[in-house]
Amino acid sequence: MPSIVDMVDILERLESKALHIEPARCVKVRNRNASCTRCADACTSGAITVEGNSIDIDGEKCTGCGTCTAACPTQAIVCDKPSDEQLAEGLARSMDANGGMAAVICGRVAARKTADVDRVAEVLCLGRVDVPSLVGAAARGAQSIALIDGGCSTCKFRAAVPHIDATADEANALLEAWGSDVRVSRLDAVPQELAAHDREQATGGVSRRGFFTGVKSQAKNLATEAATYGIEKELGIAKEHATLRDTLKVGEDGCLPHGPIPRHEDLLESLFEMGEPDNVTIASHQWGSVTMDPEKCDNCGVCATFCPTGALSKVLRDAPKKPGRPAAKGAKELECLEFRLSDCVGCGTCADVCIGRAITVSHDIEASRVLELEPVSMRGAKRKRGIGGAWRS
Repeated sequence: MPSIVDMVDILERLESKALHIEPARCVKVRNRNASCTRCADACTSGAITVEGNSIDIDGEKCTGCGTCTAACPTQAIVCDKPSDEQLAEGLARSMDANGGMAAVICGRVAARKTADVDRVAEVLCLGRVDVPSLVGAAARGAQSIALIDGGCSTCKFRAAVPHIDATADEANALLEAWGSDVRVSRLDAVPQELAAHDREQATGGVSRRGFFTGVKSQAKNLATEAATYGIEKELGIAKEHATLRDTLKVGEDGCLPHGPIPRHEDLLESLFEMGEPDNVTIASHQWGSVTMDPEKCDNCGVCATFCPTGALSKVLRDAPKKPGRPAAKGAKELECLEFRLSDCVGCGTCADVCIGRAITVSHDIEASRVLELEPVSMRGAKRKRGIGGAWRS
């Protein structure tokens, strides 16, 4: 029978799963020279530490508000309460129930039991709501979107207010650029059409259909975690700490893996469904416009090596045979770099790791380039000498 200490350990492990880290996606873990600290900057409780090649969340300080999740450009921090899918479903359900108006309430509003929970989506803090979720709701047919708080000025999550405002402003800028009349508004009271008219409708943040589903899910998670913990303890299995190479899954050629960010892909899909944008420039942190000074670039390719999404990629060619030396089998050299703005999440890692400071990342984005698939070629005028000038395929 598990002891009290065992139960505490099990519950701590279960609770930690509400917010978990995907370290291989974190640009700071991938390269300690990356300057991104958006998660720590957005955190309302000072629970996140980002230093060296590590990111850590202090479970005792973390309040679970989810603001860090929305702030992270590479989705390295994942929130499960609610998950992105649950948030999207909540917005869709709200939109259907209200004839086009999608509404999100914070936990404070839910606690006051003033809103009909079948007409709203709920998050602990509005900082959890991200730009892709809001634009996605508009793409799916929402006629208006309301973010309803319970009085941020006296809330323990009030540090998230600048982030919430910036999210709403950025979503509105995108919607306007794409010719949509939908707008995101901030409200500090529940509108009459969303109000609960009796106690049954105001269940304090747990919908009637969701209560038993939630209980069942938590019971299943607890049973699974308890079983895993018991097996590990019985067999004496200690938690292993993966090396940085194992964490990043570095390939045999020394290259870091990269790939699309699910939330970013959802945003692109939503914008594609909304049609062609106006020929305007918008301020957005969802992308970064990368330019390179060819006079400073020595074609080392380190920027593409550490790009988390592959927005910057290498185009290689066979390395020429040097006079008096045998040709190295499979030797390649960099022909040029290619940049796709649509794949870029604006993390700035390329500029941070560039030894020659040849790269600049701007968040003034030409809307017409966001959905372009053709890459822009970039090539430095200087030649890389010595180690690093060639790669083997």
